[in-house]
Amino acid sequence: MDSRAEILLGSKQKVTVSQKTDYPWDGSVKMVLNPDSEGAFDVRLRIPGWVENRPVPSGLYTYADSSKNQVKIFINGKETDYRVIKGYAVLSREWKQGDTVELTLPMEVHTVAANPQVKADVSQLSVERGPIVYCAEFADNPNSVFSYAVQPETRFESSFNPSLLGGVEVLKGVARHVVADKNFENIRFESDSLTLIPYYARSHRGNGEMTVWFPSDEGILTEQMKELGRVTDKVFVGNESSELEHRLMGKNTNTGGPGTWRDATDGGWFSYVMKVDGTVPMELVLTYLSTDGGNREFEILVDDKKIAEQRLRAETFTAWIDKVYPIPSELTEGREKVTVRVQALPGKIAGGVFGCRVQKQKREVDK
Repeated sequence: MDSRAEILLGSKQKVTVSQKTDYPWDGSVKMVLNPDSEGAFDVRLRIPGWVENRPVPSGLYTYADSSKNQVKIFINGKETDYRVIKGYAVLSREWKQGDTVELTLPMEVHTVAANPQVKADVSQLSVERGPIVYCAEFADNPNSVFSYAVQPETRFESSFNPSLLGGVEVLKGVARHVVADKNFENIRFESDSLTLIPYYARSHRGNGEMTVWFPSDEGILTEQMKELGRVTDKVFVGNESSELEHRLMGKNTNTGGPGTWRDATDGGWFSYVMKVDGTVPMELVLTYLSTDGGNREFEILVDDKKIAEQRLRAETFTAWIDKVYPIPSELTEGREKVTVRVQALPGKIAGGVFGCRVQKQKREVDK
């Protein structure tokens, strides 16, 4: 990337600066200075915090591994010392036409940890290269992107792919991912390739999984697999094929589309036929958005028997909330399927429901 600027100094001296760089993919930034006359002035180059092991100015994020290399500055091909003032390398000297300045930034790959007070990201790591945050997307990886663990010692190699997403630097490494066999009875870890792309370039290759944060503790993935093993059926709410598969029926019901919500208004309802395991106690889990409130009052029924009443209250925070409703054993014992119905009270709204699943109740020995 080439650029050019004309700068008028306070002394009325005019300086033309030409710059050539492939930043942020390459850490080299080359400049040619052409003052209209030889003279003394300061050239100040911004030194980003991430080269000094500070991904952000606050303590919100920190690097789990520190930089090994330092910023270097060359004037006319010779490395020069510099002082840093308020985040800028200050170069003070007599400048003449054709003087060159080259700034080299260490474009290292780092794993990033959030402040422990960010509970959603405890024991999770993300990945950065230079100033760019990376993510794993379904299109590049052979396994679910949610099945990988990344540790501070996980290593990634960087290479530029000019044909991908307009030209991006891609990170490739080997990470551990969780595998479950025999109906989730055998859970183990294997090593496999993990490919990351810049986060800004996501969502250009169809619908699918994406994640920025990876568990650093394999035990987290093990527990997630155990939870998945409890699920007997799940509806992708708003997804036409999933709702058709689960025999969606309803009255006065609406959806926001695939991957969103479904609700019902003014005494309306919607229902799904869902698989159960008739040999163990079961429970229904519905997912709501914490900011939904107002006149959202409804009943939850299984095979026309009310198992719960729900009133949603708007919270001051935004989050997904899973509500668990035990299903009486007489409704599932010896059965393979049941009908789950969400019924709005007269003049009220049922939902929105953002997720719907049926799962085995957790046994005391599992708790």
